Amino acid sequence: MQVPFAGSEALLLGGTVVYLFAAASIGILLGILARTMAQFALLILLVIMPMMLLSGGSTPVESQPAWLQPLTWLLPSRHYMDFAISITYRGADLSMVWPEFLWTFLLGGAFLVLSLVLFRRSVAGG
Repeated sequence: MQVPFAGSEALLLGGTVVYLFAAASIGILLGILARTMAQFALLILLVIMPMMLLSGGSTPVESQPAWLQPLTWLLPSRHYMDFAISITYRGADLSMVWPEFLWTFLLGGAFLVLSLVLFRRSVAGG
């Protein structure tokens, strides 16, 4: 399609790896919460689909209700879309997008720690 790519492909790939960590952490959390594969599938529909719609990839975050916009900062996909767009279209470098990388990683870590706590609790019988 010959769309120009303004930024670093390696930086975008690195950010994608960080986002995949966060997305996998959410998947692990949902897997721990679900008792069956059917429940897991429903949780995916109820959690992942709205998360993707609210990320800013399909529609601009600015067009969402004002009360919802601050809540989207709790979604790793929102941070991913911000730095991916900045790298791809604006040619941003790491000095410009490192806060988004960090937030994506921290949110992924928080979901992973929550998963670990819930898993240990379920194994312990509580």
